[in-house]
Amino acid sequence: MNNTYCDKCEKGFKIELQSRFLDKDLEEFYFICPHCLHEYISFKENKEVKKIKKKINKEISKYNLACNNKDIVNANVRYNNVRKFRKQLQNEMNKIN
Repeated sequence: MNNTYCDKCEKGFKIELQSRFLDKDLEEFYFICPHCLHEYISFKENKEVKKIKKKINKEISKYNLACNNKDIVNANVRYNNVRKFRKQLQNEMNKIN
């Protein structure tokens, strides 16, 4: 099954995400067309992005727990925290990408 098609050679292929460090704190994620070897840059991450992603995952877990326990007030707090952290993530990703 093909996940995507190459813009350059127009052949289908399954994306195999790879990464490399551009410096000690900046990691770049990319994939390569196996037919023509055209490289596509997906995104970059630094320590701050990884930290925010962890915060989001933690808040989502707490949100799910609050929902399972029918704790609406706590669920709303967690939901708002996730929104806040996602905004921070978007801002940080825009800085580095």
